[in-house]
Amino acid sequence: MLYMGCIWADREHNPLCAAIRAIARVPRAARVVAVASREASKAERFAARHGLLNSRRGAPARVYASYASLLADERVEAVYIPLPTALHAEWVARAAAAGKHVLVEKPVALNEAEMEAMAAACAEAGVVLQDGTMFTFDARWERVDAEVARIAPVRHVSACFCFAGDTDFRAGNIRVDPSLDALGCLGDVGWYAVRAALRVYGWRAPMRLTAHGHARRNAAGVLVACGATLDFGGGQTACVECAFDRALTQRVEILGEDGAISMEDAFVPHKPQSSSYSLVRRKQHAYHQLLRRAAGERHVGVICGGLHRAARRGGSGGSGARAADAARGVRH
Repeated sequence: MLYMGCIWADREHNPLCAAIRAIARVPRAARVVAVASREASKAERFAARHGLLNSRRGAPARVYASYASLLADERVEAVYIPLPTALHAEWVARAAAAGKHVLVEKPVALNEAEMEAMAAACAEAGVVLQDGTMFTFDARWERVDAEVARIAPVRHVSACFCFAGDTDFRAGNIRVDPSLDALGCLGDVGWYAVRAALRVYGWRAPMRLTAHGHARRNAAGVLVACGATLDFGGGQTACVECAFDRALTQRVEILGEDGAISMEDAFVPHKPQSSSYSLVRRKQHAYHQLLRRAAGERHVGVICGGLHRAARRGGSGGSGARAADAARGVRH
């Protein structure tokens, strides 16, 4: 059992809500024992709404009026950090210094220097650093990994993740605020598209990257639409697209010499209880469907279980592997 603390417990509709639901689904792996907000009343309300104050699974979660107070709680073994990206470097370092394993939301960092500093802090403290990218542990993607070998060599990957933010989103969401999440759509949904391409090509760094000319920014200078072509050499390429001002699209196509794989809902399945992909091999066509839990909940649940196992094996080894995995999405 991994005892977890969650910070930023003062807002609904943020990743923390999905994480708490997910942790509840893996009771033998993890349990939320503390939450923190900048105001005690907000943390209390949040904990009550999410059933963290009842005692059916032991003592009620402790509620703190500051993030630092939660980090000082000796019962907390790991901390989930869904804060805006601009605050990740500070609070990951502080969590590591307090001896806590860290699950941090994507994008992990604003730049490579911040990523390296966080990885170093966690390695020095001997704790695990892991990012919360949803599809990393998706059972469907594990099947797709195996199918890629059947259509090899892969020649092209097309990955697109977009959605149309409403007026409120464009005016006040943290993802369009340069002081909080300066990477905009690239860090929020482009992270998935880039990571999908890198995953298909075995996490190799591209030899060349060409930005597309249609990139758009809001009045504050934050990206709301962008794309790029990645050249991995040897006739292997990828095209990635992301945006905050297009209809919801989360499509991935993998084109090989002996077939093609496609997913229409590659990152967050449209149907909460199932996900699918199609495989076309020359004259054959197969449609595969996998049953599984609701999208974000299963992934975070598996992540928590992974943190638990890594922490039990010893933090420093897990930290290096997980931090390097997270860095791939920032560097490339």
